[in-house]
Amino acid sequence: FMPTIDVPSSAIEAWDASLKKDGSVMAYTLDNDSNNLYELYIAGYGKIKLSEADSLFYNFSNTVTLDFDNLVNTSSVTTMENMFFNCSKLESLNLTNFDTSNVTSMKWMFQSCSNIEKLDLSNFNTSKVLLLSVMFEDCSSLDNINLSNFDTSKVVSMERMFNGCIKLHGTLDLSHFNVSNVTSMRLMFSDCSSLESLKLNNWNAEKLTNV
Repeated sequence: FMPTIDVPSSAIEAWDASLKKDGSVMAYTLDNDSNNLYELYIAGYGKIKLSEADSLFYNFSNTVTLDFDNLVNTSSVTTMENMFFNCSKLESLNLTNFDTSNVTSMKWMFQSCSNIEKLDLSNFNTSKVLLLSVMFEDCSSLDNINLSNFDTSKVVSMERMFNGCIKLHGTLDLSHFNVSNVTSMRLMFSDCSSLESLKLNNWNAEKLTNV
């Protein structure tokens, strides 16, 4: 993400990515390494406001880094489904500036991000989120995750949430999760083969019908 709409002359292709098609947000690709793998740049003055983030980086399977660099405003986003789906070479993500206060679904958000070892989502406001299903499925290198401030009071599905997180180890403390509206936890911890213990005390799962 770049703070100016100037498109370099070396751009392979460029297009108007603004919602109003007024040139206020430009996108372009470069091949800085001359390896036929393009780098994607999204450029605008000030912060770029995302109207939605559904499948934004879906299947960017060759992407190693994503740099948001304080230039993205996500306050209007209501869904982050599939946002980083199968970004299988992505090494790290800094989402500390994400505003998720209006997001209702995070299904498949990080599914198959199999190269990420650490995720700090402690700044996420999840008070409106209904769906967390498949959120971290097959994040097979993930061994450190911070969900300490997750508000799950409206969540109805946690299906396959940590399925295939084979490197999560030690104790996973989810005792602060409010699961009073959750109806399905099917395969929630399937293949979490390195976990030694789960803290689920304080859970009121009276609506749960599928485990």
